[in-house]
Amino acid sequence: MKDRILKDIITAMKEHNKEKLTVLRMVKGAMQLEEINKKETLSDEDVIGVLAKQIKTRKESIAEFEKGNRKDLIDQTNAEIKILEEYMPEQLSEEEVDKIIATAFQNITPTSMKDMGRIMKEVTPKLKGKADMSMVSNKIKNQLAEMLGIGITLAYRLVKQNTIKSIKVGRQYKIPKQNIISYLLNQSVV
Repeated sequence: MKDRILKDIITAMKEHNKEKLTVLRMVKGAMQLEEINKKETLSDEDVIGVLAKQIKTRKESIAEFEKGNRKDLIDQTNAEIKILEEYMPEQLSEEEVDKIIATAFQNITPTSMKDMGRIMKEVTPKLKGKADMSMVSNKIKNQLAEMLGIGITLAYRLVKQNTIKSIKVGRQYKIPKQNIISYLLNQSVV
């Protein structure tokens, strides 16, 4: 994978393809930085991780550009993402991602939201670079919440609408509005 990127840098130079050359040089720099941090040569999986990080950064930039109404930068960043995606493995469909998550749930049998880390640990090697990990994380959170009977979405909506100001836990302790969601995420039962 690394060799392919380096060869494509040379090809882009010969073809005077400035956009592709710029993106690939940034990737090369990110790979070199990763090699320095790891103190070893990168495997194909590591290169895919670097590429995924580059794509994620650009997607976050697009969100900021949309806030600033910068159509020119949005188009440029989308073009960069397309170039980077050429080097990524084929993305899994949503159904395939759901199957992998379901298998992890069967293997681990979570009992609380604290088991999310264990589930992520199991699915990450199978999905990294093949699916958007923030989407995977949200799917796991929602599935855990649904499985454990926690109406986090409902609680979040109620907090945002100022319908509830606090919740009472036990006889003495009241959880203020700003801490309700994090409390619910850490509980197995509401």
